[in-house]
Amino acid sequence: MASTLKVNTIAHSGGTNAITIDSSGRISTPARPSFKVGLNSSMTSLSSGHHKLTVTSNFYSAAGTKTSNVNVGGGFDNSTYRYTVQKTGIYNLMGNAMLYNTNTAIRYTELAIRVNGSVYDDMRWLGSHSDGNSYPDYSGIHGSNLAYLEANQYLEFYAYSTETFNIGANDTWFAGYLVG
Repeated sequence: MASTLKVNTIAHSGGTNAITIDSSGRISTPARPSFKVGLNSSMTSLSSGHHKLTVTSNFYSAAGTKTSNVNVGGGFDNSTYRYTVQKTGIYNLMGNAMLYNTNTAIRYTELAIRVNGSVYDDMRWLGSHSDGNSYPDYSGIHGSNLAYLEANQYLEFYAYSTETFNIGANDTWFAGYLVG
């Protein structure tokens, strides 16, 4: 036996809209946990090794204009540079960084999302710079992956290089959202 539910909005008994459906059948979930954060200014002369990226929800795009801040659910903390998972489930996580060297050839670079301080192999992305004779050399690293996360786990965004390096503000960001 089939039945049809004809509503425009599904809401919690407390009044919070969970799902809306427009007249064309498009579904919106306005309370879905999500975030996008980036660097407010470049991080320069970083020694070789791992560095936590000081991303915040108040950053600027490559065009130099302020971005629309995304922090639905309030899980991102600008003082700790961490996102705390609000709801257990599968998340789509992604990151992008623009790295450039300081007049030395960088052999190896890495971008990683750490969960509770630990790196997961499927959430780190590798890159390298050219060994050309003109410096600085620029390299972009981008990655995305699905991850099962539990409520109260925290996420941090890290970069690594084998040589001294810089991270450009305009093209460095970290984002994610609950898929379900």
